[in-house]
Amino acid sequence: YGERHACHATAEKIQTMLKKGSIKDIFDHGLHEFLAEFIRDNTRLGDEIALDYRFY
Repeated sequence: YGERHACHATAEKIQTMLKKGSIKDIFDHGLHEFLAEFIRDNTRLGDEIALDYRFY
């Protein structure tokens, strides 16, 4: 509907990370750290979607 919410920025951040990141980058940063951040970001995305679209 042309509206932008916090969840849109979070989703774009996650998408960019997945598109531009490489396996080498992940292992250089640390696999455990990458996975922890990925889970944290996706949890935040779910929470933001629930708030932005009132799924509570």
